[in-house]
Amino acid sequence: MKHESLLLRTGIICVIIIAMTVSAKPTKKVFNCPAKIAAAAQSFKKKRFLDVETILAEVKQQCAGSQNLDSVYYLLGSTYLITKKPDEARLEYQLLIRDFSSSPFADESRFRIGHTMMLAAPSFERAQDLTHDAIREFQSFLESYPQSPFADSAKIYLLECQEKIAYKEFMNARFYERINKYEAAIIYFKSFIETFPDSKYLPQARLHMAINFSKVNRASEAIVLLDELIVMGNKEIKAKALLEKAKLSKKR
Repeated sequence: MKHESLLLRTGIICVIIIAMTVSAKPTKKVFNCPAKIAAAAQSFKKKRFLDVETILAEVKQQCAGSQNLDSVYYLLGSTYLITKKPDEARLEYQLLIRDFSSSPFADESRFRIGHTMMLAAPSFERAQDLTHDAIREFQSFLESYPQSPFADSAKIYLLECQEKIAYKEFMNARFYERINKYEAAIIYFKSFIETFPDSKYLPQARLHMAINFSKVNRASEAIVLLDELIVMGNKEIKAKALLEKAKLSKKR
């Protein structure tokens, strides 16, 4: 991602290493939780992500109730995110929020929950429950942490999710157009225009709605839309609108 680093906040892993190393007390008998977490952080820094998973899986078993578990959840979530396991990453971030709501990693974890939902969502042809969930998470995150360093990324991802939903609805309308169900297509395009007034697909939806109007002999409604696109559309849309209007003129 160009607008954010998957290696996360500058120096934050180093902070974990230093903090855990300082608090670690060597012993031969007792499982040394801080030392293990520091070792995992070192492995993360060196991009040895399998080692991170192995070390922290043991830490989670041996160190239940430790005040340092937020670092464990954070490192594991970040490891899973980088290694493209969004569902596993989301679980770790959710555990961090549940158990350590005041952690210094809390704001990023809230952001990453939406991020992992977005990454795990299927292509637009399939049900978009996860995309809708991601939208809600990003909106909630921006309300709770408007000044977070991750706010700009959340806004970008929120827009991407909204456009994915918009594109799905746009293609639903196109489906009815392709099977010659023009009146049904008009209904879907109208709904799209009302629901997604800021979508980048809006000009195309208006153009296709005009085309469908012309196919069901609703020329006057088609011309209204085409004239608006000729005046306000981009170069490509304007050219297509002019062509469609010329076709209508020949029919009349």
